[in-house]
Amino acid sequence: MIHSVDAKVEQFLPSKSLVNLLSGAMISIVLVICGVDLPLVFGVMAFFLTFVPALGGLVALALPIGLTYLQFGSGGTLAGVVISLVVSNTLIERAVEPRIMGKSMDLSPVWEPLEHSLQFR
Repeated sequence: MIHSVDAKVEQFLPSKSLVNLLSGAMISIVLVICGVDLPLVFGVMAFFLTFVPALGGLVALALPIGLTYLQFGSGGTLAGVVISLVVSNTLIERAVEPRIMGKSMDLSPVWEPLEHSLQFR
């Protein structure tokens, strides 16, 4: 049983790291496009923070949004950053992560029927 748990952890960490890398990259890209300061810092922070369940992802989004507000005030840039980060984070959490984690750990009982009905390939 210990060997089985160890094998699942060895499969989980690289997969979760890939998902977190995508999340951090998306945050950095959005911040670069919008001209927000320190985009790579927030991308790296997002990579590590999203290992923390539930709160880590929220903090990873709240910090760059807060800096955007401080840098630009309320307005179009803030709205663009908020919408872009929320949409990209939702796509990663709801579509990319289940697919990567399911395939790497053979845990896709819900994803497979959904995959066929949506014709993802």
